[in-house]
Amino acid sequence: MKNPLENHLESNLNISKLPINATVTHSLDKSAPWVKAILVELNENASEKTPEEWILETDINIRIELTKKFKGEIGEYLLVKGTVDANYATECVRTLKTMKDSVHAEFNTCFAPEAVLQSEEYAETGEIWIDGETRDLYGYKKNHVELNEMIHEQIYMNYNTYPKLDADSPLDGTIDADKMRQ
Repeated sequence: MKNPLENHLESNLNISKLPINATVTHSLDKSAPWVKAILVELNENASEKTPEEWILETDINIRIELTKKFKGEIGEYLLVKGTVDANYATECVRTLKTMKDSVHAEFNTCFAPEAVLQSEEYAETGEIWIDGETRDLYGYKKNHVELNEMIHEQIYMNYNTYPKLDADSPLDGTIDADKMRQ
């Protein structure tokens, strides 16, 4: 069944509005303003055009599953699982020529009340074993989960910081020794 809120998931999600023990799936793209903002940021390294001008030529797709649960010692928590795929404009670190690159990130996280993150058990690990899986642990305050921050972090943990058009190509400005003699 298609979710009527498909592509209308807010980055600041009030989990009190989600049904308990039910999984809700969303497919998001650049038509969602907060997702578009992530794509604009990915396009910032391509100087040929403004990041906003690259929007028509670049894409981002997020598939996300949300499941709200309750456990006595934790309280209400939100399991968030999904993928992010983006194709964006950037520049080659060797030649400084504009190029396209892509990023793929998978995430499996748990949002728990902020107090859980500060507890001795979870303060240093950043992970939690819950529902039979180890998940990255994020906190929330006043029933509000910041999906944007988590997805942004997941993208940049998988982001290619040294994009290259062709690692073996000569650099621009390299002068052939035979041409120098002429």
